[in-house]
Amino acid sequence: MKDSPTPRAGAFAGIAAMLGALVAMQFVAMMADTRQFIDSLADGLLLVMPLDWFSWLKTTLGEQSKTWLYVGLSLGFLAVGALCGWLTGRAGKLWRARLFQCAGTIFATGVVLQYLIDAEQLEMDFKPIILTLALGAITFAIILWLQLQPPKIATYEDTSRRRAIGVIAGSIGAIVLGGNILTIWKRQADTTIEAAESDITTAITPNDDFYRVSKNFSDPVNDRGLEWHIDLNGLVSAERAWTYADLKGLGDESTITTQLCISNTVGGNLIGTAEWTGVPMATLLTAAGASGDYVRFRGVDGYETTVPMDRCIQPQAWIVWGMNGEALPDNHGAPVRAIIPGLYGMKSVKWLTEIHPTDDNIMGYWESVGWTNDAVVKPMSRIDFPRRTSSLTEGPVPVRGVAFGGDHAIERVEISTDGGDTWNAATITEQPNPEGIAWSLWHYEWRADAGTHQLIVRMVDTDGDVQTDKLASPLPDGASGWHKVEVVVTRA
Repeated sequence: MKDSPTPRAGAFAGIAAMLGALVAMQFVAMMADTRQFIDSLADGLLLVMPLDWFSWLKTTLGEQSKTWLYVGLSLGFLAVGALCGWLTGRAGKLWRARLFQCAGTIFATGVVLQYLIDAEQLEMDFKPIILTLALGAITFAIILWLQLQPPKIATYEDTSRRRAIGVIAGSIGAIVLGGNILTIWKRQADTTIEAAESDITTAITPNDDFYRVSKNFSDPVNDRGLEWHIDLNGLVSAERAWTYADLKGLGDESTITTQLCISNTVGGNLIGTAEWTGVPMATLLTAAGASGDYVRFRGVDGYETTVPMDRCIQPQAWIVWGMNGEALPDNHGAPVRAIIPGLYGMKSVKWLTEIHPTDDNIMGYWESVGWTNDAVVKPMSRIDFPRRTSSLTEGPVPVRGVAFGGDHAIERVEISTDGGDTWNAATITEQPNPEGIAWSLWHYEWRADAGTHQLIVRMVDTDGDVQTDKLASPLPDGASGWHKVEVVVTRA
């Protein structure tokens, strides 16, 4: 005879029930074309996370930081399920009532968290979000009830049925969550650019190798359909909604610029250069009779930032829909994004849906949590080869890398092979945009002697200003300092 489940049985049943609830929420979110709750929660945590925590995670976990955040949140959900199941088991004869109280608490907590994380999304997609959370809570309650339903006389068949339900729910949930984790892991691993010793960094970065960083835990997919448009409003003489066809009708011009992420470290790889297809941003702003001191940009994912008007009307600031001869990829901001040279990538908004000239210098998404609002690129240079792990023998050693001055053209690149005691000019091998808004590739032929050597690189702009050696972390306004690589050269 059996009257109620044990707390231990309840905890295990709660885990299986939560796995089933997560699968149900993911399925409903997909059918309703809204974001998964776990993704929204992850984005909310990234927004409220202190910058020093964010920096530590980024430095420690690198491109896999979001993957580990997903893993942590998934384990947190399972812990909540286990707790609810344990409480149900502890309730004794009142376990059925406690079960639905737990499910109701899960639903209410989900709604409150969604409101705190992204009230705008909750308002826009209220019905699908409520439906998603409600069905998740109901699924949790049903699976937990089926697992813990105490028959008057426990039989082998009853026990087997409950175990089968738990195994099925747990297996499906584990497969889905595991698949998501592996997908995110692979997607982030693919964003890492690390020059191989046998390769030379190319002047134009292939689309698949171009770094990808965004605020989103999972990026939106914004199609190029007839209903898509960019709203140009605010301080304009005539508001205008530009469709994808309207923009392409302005002509297909091309420009080559480099994008650098503000979170890039000294010697880091969050930088890339592409040939962009589009039109100068000034074309749209002039056509609308725009005025004001700033322009606010907004993406379909809710990301927004403000850029000085004089930066937006410069000839090098563009609205683009093509990248390296192809349509702009989804993960780089399709169908249309902004490209604003001289500023870090956080100012070049992807998945663009609104351009708003204004006199107000509002704080954008990243700026509101502590990153700089100016975001002016600091000059940087990097040694791509040799690396610390390279096997070198005395004699000729090719030293190569890249240098970038934001919107400051490069005069020369200098290399030291003795820890900064002496400097030699490297050869600029490629400058994809001589206006200085793209990186330069450089090469230096080093006659290496056996021993340990410290290689250092620095750039000098056309004004004669030498890249600073003052070491600074990316927070809050971008990294600075000379890139140094210590190598060991053996005798031939």
